[in-house]
Amino acid sequence: ITGKKVRFRSPELIYEEVKLLRDSFGFEAIYFLDDTLSVSKDYVKNICLIMKELGMLWGAQERVNTVSASNLRDMAKSGCVQLDFGIESGSNRVLNEIAKKNITVEQSLSSQRLVKSFGIRTFSNFMIGFPTETRKEMGDTFKLAKKIKSDEYIFAILMPIPGTPIWDMVNPDIPPDRMSEMNFFGGELVDLYNRSEVKNLERVRTKFTNSLYIRSRFRKLLFYPRFLFKLSKKNFSRLPNRIVIDLLYEINLAKGQMIYTLKNIKPLRKAVRSIKRNLYKRSY
Repeated sequence: ITGKKVRFRSPELIYEEVKLLRDSFGFEAIYFLDDTLSVSKDYVKNICLIMKELGMLWGAQERVNTVSASNLRDMAKSGCVQLDFGIESGSNRVLNEIAKKNITVEQSLSSQRLVKSFGIRTFSNFMIGFPTETRKEMGDTFKLAKKIKSDEYIFAILMPIPGTPIWDMVNPDIPPDRMSEMNFFGGELVDLYNRSEVKNLERVRTKFTNSLYIRSRFRKLLFYPRFLFKLSKKNFSRLPNRIVIDLLYEINLAKGQMIYTLKNIKPLRKAVRSIKRNLYKRSY
């Protein structure tokens, strides 16, 4: 979609823009949305120098086959607190024959251990529902997620994008006016493009997410106080507000997760519908 050319922004522009966010708007942290930050060693080095000079915390996206100890050392010293990875699958076949990631499960494991050794949080993105993906391969993805012990997880359902090889492989019969309804977390259109062995992908995604939810929250409680202190050390007056905001976020996240889970339990859904019908009859 975006082609194969890579364009880098100049260190001078990055410095000026990040400095503007810090000085004019009070930003204390920033996240770089580069697909792969360490695709160029010089680029990473410049980012680290900029962030260290500005004294801000930051995070970025990375690949499991490009991170190195030397880069991570510089990142940690310059204020990097989190790196996000597209782990995607626990099957080497899916990773390379279907997703064309050119990475291995072994690289996923070793890279996460390396990142954590420098005190940097990891955010792992997984995906289920690849064409021809078997039930066992999906289970291997969940096993890998447990083994990696990331600080944060996201399990998404494969969403084919027009113009990509996977779209051609799936060949979904989706009306043009409904394309915007596709998303990574489910919906009515999933069955139209699910070509995996497992049929109820939404339920599998919910099961995987819930199984690791408490584990990731516990890790966040262990790590977050240090992150919170770093973020607010220049302005302690903001600390109470940050704590309250984070607690509210966690409560709402847990509430939403619980509601979604309950809605996806068939016996419970039937019971709720039955109660609603009875209440409706009584009202007339």
